[in-house]
Amino acid sequence: MKESQEIALCSLSETEILLGFGPFTASAKPDESKVSFFISDFFLQDAKPWKIPASSQVLSPTALKAMWKSQLLTALEWKEDSKKVFFQVFEDIQAKIQNGELKKAVPLVFEEAKRRGCEKVLFSFLQQVREMNVSESLYGYSFADDGVIGVSPEILFERKADGSLCTMALAGTKSKEDAALLEDDSKEKAEHEYVIRGIEDSLAPCAKIKRGKTSLLALSHLVHLCTPLEIVSEQCLSFEKLVEALHPTPALGCFPRSFNATWLRAQEKQHKRHAFGAPFGVRLPDGREKCVVAIRNIAWDEQKISIAAGCGVVAQSNAEQEWKELKLKRNAVKKAFGLMV
Repeated sequence: MKESQEIALCSLSETEILLGFGPFTASAKPDESKVSFFISDFFLQDAKPWKIPASSQVLSPTALKAMWKSQLLTALEWKEDSKKVFFQVFEDIQAKIQNGELKKAVPLVFEEAKRRGCEKVLFSFLQQVREMNVSESLYGYSFADDGVIGVSPEILFERKADGSLCTMALAGTKSKEDAALLEDDSKEKAEHEYVIRGIEDSLAPCAKIKRGKTSLLALSHLVHLCTPLEIVSEQCLSFEKLVEALHPTPALGCFPRSFNATWLRAQEKQHKRHAFGAPFGVRLPDGREKCVVAIRNIAWDEQKISIAAGCGVVAQSNAEQEWKELKLKRNAVKKAFGLMV
């Protein structure tokens, strides 16, 4: 394939990666007879979020990396957002928690580098991506000069061939070295419980949730609390209906969810998040659907390359610890794509 070609991709399993090749047709609805990718911004402002590729194929991770050769990206000079500004946002959240407006919110911190010396960014990062954990999904796209590539551990929802639906609560983070501390950390457990409650509340009008057992999800460099959730409904819940109901969960937004509209929009004025945390998914002709939360990614445009990370702030949170967690998450992305040892 040509490296200038538009492309979108998403892991179907640990051994299968679905690729779609352009040109893409934008549509308000998926094409039920073809592979269709759901690619939108965080606030779902794209009236035609379905991108239908001209062709598609499924490859193994090894075959994917062998498809092309591009100049590697390593020597990037990163600049992170102001720690002072983050602490101000943290204090604002705590004030809202104390007066009863909020239980949890997720501020973001960005790190940026100038884009230079490499035109084919997506292909470079695909060459550099490390072996993925079984719990991570590789996803991304490259359209013209814009793109995203990531390895997300968070599934917004997944529909199997038999029609069964599942989602997950993923919140509460430690470095792999501190994994033993996670299950007994009251702050992390409170944060995780808010995410579960938020998902249950969001789906209450149309479905029931069956909770699985909360356990540790160990990734290459981080560990999270994870609770599998089965979605049971007598209604036919479409891809769009599930996105509308679930996005954003309190893992990326606020709890109560009613605060999302005002607080998240206010944060957008400070730093545009574009596709970070957006739903990214695919629908297959056999009815299978998968939608990941677009985190742990690298995004780029004509001028810059950026990495974002969020942290869950609750009443028990400590600003310095949250700042360290944000750096851990951004560094995990750099390590995933060969930008850091």
